[in-house]
Amino acid sequence: MALSFHQFQSERAAPAMEAELARIEADIEAHEVVDEAAVAEYHALVCAAEGIREQMQRTIAQPQYGGQFLQPGRLVKVAETSSSGSGTGTDWGWGVVVNSSHKPTAGGAMGADAGDDASGAAAAPRSVVVVDVLLLCAKEDEGAASSSSSSSSAAAAGGKGGAPAKPRPATAADAAAGRAELRVVPVLLPLLTAFSQVRLAFPKDLRPASARQEVWARLQEVHRRFATASGATAAATASSSSAGAAASAASAMTTTGTGNFPLLDPIEDMRIDTPAFRDLVSQTLALQTRIAASPVHTAADRDARFAGYKRKLSLQEQAAFLRERIKAATALVMRDTLKRMKRVLRRLGHVNAENVVQVRSDSGGGGGGSSCAARGGLCRCHCLR
Repeated sequence: MALSFHQFQSERAAPAMEAELARIEADIEAHEVVDEAAVAEYHALVCAAEGIREQMQRTIAQPQYGGQFLQPGRLVKVAETSSSGSGTGTDWGWGVVVNSSHKPTAGGAMGADAGDDASGAAAAPRSVVVVDVLLLCAKEDEGAASSSSSSSSAAAAGGKGGAPAKPRPATAADAAAGRAELRVVPVLLPLLTAFSQVRLAFPKDLRPASARQEVWARLQEVHRRFATASGATAAATASSSSAGAAASAASAMTTTGTGNFPLLDPIEDMRIDTPAFRDLVSQTLALQTRIAASPVHTAADRDARFAGYKRKLSLQEQAAFLRERIKAATALVMRDTLKRMKRVLRRLGHVNAENVVQVRSDSGGGGGGSSCAARGGLCRCHCLR
């Protein structure tokens, strides 16, 4: 019955999927990209460079390398990966390291590492590095803030209470509208994607709002000093109003900005001198050279062409997915139809239990010649085989 219901659903869904596939294919045909071959090559180079960059970031964020540069006050960049592994997650922008600590993983504190030495000495428990980072977060609305504070009070009093609201990274629009605040957010070391050479001095107690406001003022000053020429010009233009200066600094410290802060060199400063990492660096330099030499890289409409090509790739992936679903639905319908036809042929004696065609002669009418029905059954069975 389940298979019958599945077949019924597939038969009903097939026309809609075919119509959707026709619409997507028409959209693909109408979606033209200027010099598509060059854009496709440029897209492949950018994706390859991004993949190598992620490999380098995973190496840099290992405790033996990045764990040595978690001094309080250092500027770091925080970004989460998506749960699906696509690489497109939440970008928190730049923040300030407040503290770091090692915490045992679930079940790791009681287990022994597989790399114990021959003497049988117990290895150190498995642990993760948790970094407290001061990040620019969006302010909660009053209802959520009161609910969060009541939950925290209930938890402090021993009650169960609900979990506090998860912080959300602030955008430049949030900062310009006064809906941003600095908050200490615990993050795992692998989420740190860049380590700056810049370190800030900040108060030991960051609980008062005035202390966090002082750190925010210093962040604005750091941004002003390390901004590019165009950014510095924009900051000077906006310096006439405090709101404009805050928005300018927020654009660098939030998810939409790069910050332009000097970074630690992985080889010279962080001492990552493994052959595998040097090979990644060489591949990155080679890809960057090819990217810079591409005519698409210097085109005025590069971003538009790049976005259009990515949109076309997305449509092609959707079309391929629909084709697979239509093929599966059609195969299910044909398989059930074939089973029914074979069952009828077996009952009529035209095929045996192994579905092998049996040639037989009718005893009546026509001196042993096969009837029209028999010939039709045999012909249809041959077609099925």
